Amino acid sequence: MATTHNLMSFVRDLRDPRARLVSPIKLAIELGLSLEELAVASGVEPGIIHEHDTGPIQERLQQMVAAIEAATAVTDSIPAAIEWFFNDPLFEGDDRTAQQYIADGEPHQVAAYIKTVAAAA
Repeated sequence: MATTHNLMSFVRDLRDPRARLVSPIKLAIELGLSLEELAVASGVEPGIIHEHDTGPIQERLQQMVAAIEAATAVTDSIPAAIEWFFNDPLFEGDDRTAQQYIADGEPHQVAAYIKTVAAAA
């Protein structure tokens, strides 16, 4: 199981210490993406990802971090949670991943899925 310390470090390290916002640069590095790829993955326009202190961008970045954070309880590690986030479809008959649900503005679907899986474990 992912240790609380590793998870807390992961989440803390993604924040800009001056503004307490999720840093798109730090998140992109952790996910192995360019800033443009992060913008697409989060469902925001690539040209505005640098305006990371705006509400809509922060909301999407925080949704991504929250989904990965919650998934660590099920996947047992941060790398496995990130892998799941990008690659595993959530529901049978729908090929969308957690990342795609968030990019589509449906983070509640991801939260509901994780809650269901965690309850069954």
